[in-house]
Amino acid sequence: MQIPDNSVVLDCLISIGHNANHTPGEGTGQLASSGNSALEPSGLTVDNLFMNELTIWANPFLTQPAKEYLMDAIGSHRLVLSGETKHVLDSGIAEPGTQEAEILFGQPDPATVLQSKKLRWIHLSTAGYAPYDTPAFRAGLKVLPAILTNSSGVYDEPCAQHIMAWLLADARQLYPCHDNQKESRAWPQNELREKTRLLDGQTILIAGYGAIGRRLTELLEPYSVQLIGYRRSPQPDSSIRMVDAKNSWPPWGKLTT
Repeated sequence: MQIPDNSVVLDCLISIGHNANHTPGEGTGQLASSGNSALEPSGLTVDNLFMNELTIWANPFLTQPAKEYLMDAIGSHRLVLSGETKHVLDSGIAEPGTQEAEILFGQPDPATVLQSKKLRWIHLSTAGYAPYDTPAFRAGLKVLPAILTNSSGVYDEPCAQHIMAWLLADARQLYPCHDNQKESRAWPQNELREKTRLLDGQTILIAGYGAIGRRLTELLEPYSVQLIGYRRSPQPDSSIRMVDAKNSWPPWGKLTT
């Protein structure tokens, strides 16, 4: 069994419940696929993770229906719901509960989680994983061994649509128009027309070209725009021009608009 790259956040944990009665030798496979493993896969298999009852520590923000869905779906495994973080990018505080869990879900404290001897899998509730992307953390995962996966495929559609809405709102000056209607209602046509523009012919730099950036590229396909992706480690099969800090930076010096 491989964790699907485009699963929703809860699906990664609910898959555990579906394998609660897994028989060793059946469906053996790598737990982390190359698609959603934030750091290098450790070789952890379904056989050696699901054969026993697991303790799952979680601290992401979940609605009440989501909590009930998760609690019902994980089967016989034990779920420990900790205090939720105030912001999606905040790392949780050090908690003793993380030392007793095989699986951590959400934003655990990167400074203390690797002290656990039981830890086998950390699944982040975010696409980003910068607080955990350090040489010391990588080395600690290999020693346990454990894996860290992220939710890169969860946010691509809503975030890409949100960015697309901002691009169109800015190009068509929707916010100044909205403010004008709330206040004077003078409708200064000439001034607004001078500032509005079409997306066609624009150059757009997508900083951090991951799952969200790739989906945004698809949404921008009907428009005649010139796209550039920035990524620390550009992928050779990208559909748009890619740059990094060492290659063709800054990019706009060689562009025509």
